[in-house]
Amino acid sequence: MFGLLLPDMQNWINKIGDQIRDGQPLHSDERPLHGILPGGYPLIIKPVHPGWYPFYFGTALRFYRHHPPLPIVQVVWPDQDGRFPWDEHAGVNCRANQPQLWLPPDQHAPSLWRELESITPWPFPDSPVRTQVYTTTRIIDGQQPIRGVVRDHDGAWQFLDGLDTTGQSIAIAHLHHVYAQHPYLAQFATLAPGRQAWLSTDGTWTLSDLDPEDKPAEDG
Repeated sequence: MFGLLLPDMQNWINKIGDQIRDGQPLHSDERPLHGILPGGYPLIIKPVHPGWYPFYFGTALRFYRHHPPLPIVQVVWPDQDGRFPWDEHAGVNCRANQPQLWLPPDQHAPSLWRELESITPWPFPDSPVRTQVYTTTRIIDGQQPIRGVVRDHDGAWQFLDGLDTTGQSIAIAHLHHVYAQHPYLAQFATLAPGRQAWLSTDGTWTLSDLDPEDKPAEDG
């Protein structure tokens, strides 16, 4: 299971285990699984293609000493409207935060799920994959979405949630990690220094210039 808060996912995986222990078999045929997520949302169980095992399950491969070591399935969650990531109208986070491990790796859309170091083409022309960016712990933990993309006058990136930022909520991450969770950020890859984009309540992004007063003073 991918893309949600780790304690929540651990709890839900344990609940699935409890159902299996109590005699409810696990079906990987897109039969909805109920009684796990709050709000009555269903889950779908998908078989993981063995081609993904070296990417994500190296410990299992080493322990069992053969490939594939055992059947592995992916627990897939829907968006707030109950749509799953294979639905083209599913929410952005639902689609971006879950790899489609039921597909062979060579059939998966180019993404950092498949090749962490080499998205082809890498969309940020002047920012390498390991560029350090400023963001918030709430975004890293999946508690808040990205509502603001800021390119400082010096070219540094900020990915913000629009909430009050304190020392404890500031986080520094590599650009490729943020992009892996939010592939739609490619639309801002050519954002010029001194520009910003903010998410409106209607779901559209508004671009504007940064305040010139935010520009660092030049020597002399």
